[in-house]
Amino acid sequence: MINVLTNKNLKDLLSKKKLTPELLMEIKTSYFLHPSRPAGGNEYYFTFSNTPNGEVFYLFTSLDEYNKCFGDDKELEPGVLYFNEFERGLYDGMLGIIINPGSDNFLIPLWPAFHIIADIKSNNEVYEDSFSYWRVYEDNDILHHYCQGKKTFKFYSKLFQVLSISKLYTLVCSQNNLDDCFKEGKLSFNETDVTFYKKDSYYLMYSDLDLIIKDVKDLDGYFYYLIADAVQLAKLSFEFDYEGIILKTPEGDFTLPRKSLLKHYEIILKEYNKRENAHEFAFKLEAE
Repeated sequence: MINVLTNKNLKDLLSKKKLTPELLMEIKTSYFLHPSRPAGGNEYYFTFSNTPNGEVFYLFTSLDEYNKCFGDDKELEPGVLYFNEFERGLYDGMLGIIINPGSDNFLIPLWPAFHIIADIKSNNEVYEDSFSYWRVYEDNDILHHYCQGKKTFKFYSKLFQVLSISKLYTLVCSQNNLDDCFKEGKLSFNETDVTFYKKDSYYLMYSDLDLIIKDVKDLDGYFYYLIADAVQLAKLSFEFDYEGIILKTPEGDFTLPRKSLLKHYEIILKEYNKRENAHEFAFKLEAE
């Protein structure tokens, strides 16, 4: 994961030296690198850094940025963390958090940092608590009717209400045939060498399995499908700086740009009901 983190959109906004609403959303939805001491497993101990004005945490948007300051330090290694994970290390009297001290040197003082963390926690709670209302319409009639006559979507809150009651799929691929790895018709996504299939840096989301079969029939490799969660795909596009999502339906293909998803993200969370076990199991593509 470390080598693929770029945060290029976040990096561009940091260069403007203003804590804008757009930058705040990038901070809330991005991974950061932090000079850490391994604590076993995937856990890390935080490290504090001293500046003339007080103690800070250093965060980095990419490995290149990290190496500018800590590339020669063999006692530390870059840990991958969300901004809100630093809450337990912040204390009164601390200066705050500095992003990319070797270039942007962007300071987020202590109390704005606490407010950002509170927003992240609130967003996570909204999304995690939404499962109890999950419901699926197997035929996706409402979604297809909503898409009729449209080329783009203006009201993302309405769109995600509709996606919330739709059955959606996304596509994964492998260089190897994994058919023998299936157990009871399912393949554990986290235990196999598969990756999300993307087109032009967009994640793909389908409302019809036949559309997937049509898309992959002439492609090299082996393809399988997952039950898709639209918000999880949006989050992945934020975290790894992909361009967004392409929604493919019998009514046409619709591009959901990363910038629009990010702008409406907090509203989307309130309108969307998460999927149970989404992106957990892969299934074989079989023409109906």
